[in-house]
Parts: sequence; C-alpha cells; structure tokens
Amino acid sequence: MRSEVMNHVKNLGETALPHLCQDKEGDVFILTKRMEIYCFSKTTLGGYCYHRKTYLQLLKTGLIFNVHELDDPIVNFHTDRANLPLLLSLGTFKRRPHRNGKWIKKKELLLGHDIRPMNISNSELRKMIKE
Repeated sequence: MRSEVMNHVKNLGETALPHLCQDKEGDVFILTKRMEIYCFSKTTLGGYCYHRKTYLQLLKTGLIFNVHELDDPIVNFHTDRANLPLLLSLGTFKRRPHRNGKWIKKKELLLGHDIRPMNISNSELRKMIKE
C-alpha cells in the first residue's frame, strides 16, 4: 500500500475500520449510508453528504464548516477529526453492501469514482497506529 494511504488509515483510526473503502487510485475513505468521509489533513476530515436531512442535522449542530454546495444532490464539507464518532453514529452499515450490488453502483455514479471494500485486519491497523 502507498505511504499516503497508510497515513490516511492511521489518521482515521480503529473506529473507522469496518467502513473503510478505497477507489481505483487507492485513496482511502469511509462510506456510510448517508455520506462519504475522507481525510483532508491530520486534523480535518472532508466529506460528501448525499442525504439532505443528515446535512441539515449536521448544519444545525454546528459540526461542519467550509460548506461547498454542488450542482448534484451532494454537499462537500469539512469538519474536525474529533467529530468522526458523531459522523459514524449518523448511519453506518450493520453489514457492508455487496460490492457488485445496486446500492454501490448508484453511489459510484453519484460520487464519480469506484468503491472497493478495503481489506485490512484489526491487528494490522493496530500495528500501523502504534508506529
């Protein structure tokens, strides 16, 4: 894996492990039912929210800043790294969606990139975080 990818995985941490995905270029992100979250910097997360009620809820609570509304039904935003557990509590999967399923295909079209589940074990992630 590329060193930048490993740094992103380290920054996202162990809470994000079941939800980690990557695209064709190897960029790592978290995919939830209502948004895609990625590492913008060490202290900042970026996200694409494609669920209007979730976006309004985030705006109301004041968790997000630097909002960029797009023509598509997507909102790009930035938030602090400490808000990751709150973002994950807004709607994660009990089970990962099937990688060739309709839901994933729709999100690939909406977001404009491939979505591939990332295969990394808890022990590998703990080793990376400790390093």
